[in-house]
Amino acid sequence: MCPEPLTEPLAASIPDELTLYRALSLPSAQKATMEKMVRSQLEASVLWGEDSFVWAWQYDPDPFQPGLQRVLLCAARKDVSKQLTDSCKLLGCAPAILVPSAVALAAYWRLSGSEGGSVALLDVAARSTTVVVLHRGSILKCGLSDQGGDHWTDLIAAELGLPVERAEAAKLEYLSRGTPAEAGAALPGCMERALGLWCRQLREVYAGCVEGVPAQNRPGRCVLFGRASRTPGLQAVVADTLGLEVRPPPRPPRLSLADDVELDQAATAIGAALCQLEADRPVASLAVQARPQRPAIREFAWRWAAILAWLVGVVAALYGLDRHEAWWLRGAVERVRSSAGGPGGLEQQLAIARYLERAGATPLAILEEISSLAPGQVMLTRWSYDRNGEVRISGTAPNEQEFQAFLEKLRDSAMLGHVEPRGTRREQNTFRFDLAFQAGAGRSSAAPSTATQPAALTQPTQPAPATQPVQPAPPGEEPQAAPPGEAPGAAAPSGPAGPVTPEAAAPTGSNAATAPSVHTGEPEQPKGTATQPEAGL
Repeated sequence: MCPEPLTEPLAASIPDELTLYRALSLPSAQKATMEKMVRSQLEASVLWGEDSFVWAWQYDPDPFQPGLQRVLLCAARKDVSKQLTDSCKLLGCAPAILVPSAVALAAYWRLSGSEGGSVALLDVAARSTTVVVLHRGSILKCGLSDQGGDHWTDLIAAELGLPVERAEAAKLEYLSRGTPAEAGAALPGCMERALGLWCRQLREVYAGCVEGVPAQNRPGRCVLFGRASRTPGLQAVVADTLGLEVRPPPRPPRLSLADDVELDQAATAIGAALCQLEADRPVASLAVQARPQRPAIREFAWRWAAILAWLVGVVAALYGLDRHEAWWLRGAVERVRSSAGGPGGLEQQLAIARYLERAGATPLAILEEISSLAPGQVMLTRWSYDRNGEVRISGTAPNEQEFQAFLEKLRDSAMLGHVEPRGTRREQNTFRFDLAFQAGAGRSSAAPSTATQPAALTQPTQPAPATQPVQPAPPGEEPQAAPPGEAPGAAAPSGPAGPVTPEAAAPTGSNAATAPSVHTGEPEQPKGTATQPEAGL
């Protein structure tokens, strides 16, 4: 413990292996507004809500994006910050600021007066290696590797069986002058393996730090910090790995140190003290009191506000879906009404359907008849059915013979009637045709529909006497009507008396099988010429 308490402010730095870094760009604003934007970024961070971390930030103008600020966020475990604070209290006072090593090295570089251009600061510490990319004294990015000088010492001590002190001395002597005699010939291979792994990690960290930086603004030199920073061997390894000019840290002209203080090992402490003196620049201090704790009531209210906002959003989304569905249903109803032609549209469509059923075969029946008659090699490409009952079909056949065979089948159909070609055309490998016919015209030989003979289905006829002669009416008198129950054809003779023939008195419809025959003496009429009603309406 210090015999006399310190009266000057105390500054300390946290090793980089205990620190997290994140760099981002935000719009330029006043200090209070900038702090609000930074806090909003921290609110979205996963580690911000953890009580085991303490956060800090600093910002400078972005050199490559005018109008923006380059913000550096730093975080450390709260127990580490508290432990360092307690250690400083043993000297008589708590530290005024507690900055990461990368921030301290940037302050040291600004003190040296070499802020022009871009530069890479490389701090080879005991347990880590830090890469800091600066442009005109402002931090652009920070990177960290978990390999440091103590890892090389531990590897030498383990493989060569040396104490840690002798292994550390052998490492420094190897980096300075080559292989020491007492270490033996095994030291070069051991150091090459240790430096090879470290160089691979260093190359990856540096590539991440210069990513997004314009090529003309990338660093052209590297300043090496650490205990072994002035050894020629380490400088050569870093130069080969990064492809940069490597030099040790310069000594600031205005800096005076005690005789027992080594500049290479005290650079981070000096930088932390300079951060305390730079009152005009924002400094990321990781002291425990740097992050204000949010009240529990505010946290509770914030969570309930978030839940309420989520519920309101869900209700609004469901309401919007219902409104959209109602709008779609209204449009569907309007489309049905317009397509149906108003309230009378459905009746009109039903009337057309009844007319088609009464006049002849339905379009589906006609299409089925045509499809059944078409050979396998005849292809139908188009057909139409208009209100007048005219049917048009178009298709292709492999040759004219197949077409003529198909045409004969259509003409022989009792449903289709007389089919007339409207056009034929012979192509290279096909024969195209266009046919037309009148729907229902081919039903002349079929039995009449129930709509033309309603009485035949509801009132059965009485059979007429088969042997009763019919007397001719005297001149000038009207023939008498047939008695009730007799067939209509038996009461109206058309010639001299004679036996009644079945052909002359054949009833229509379903009575054709039960009505008797009466011979009238007239010549026989061809079947289906006068007794068959016309098809259709």
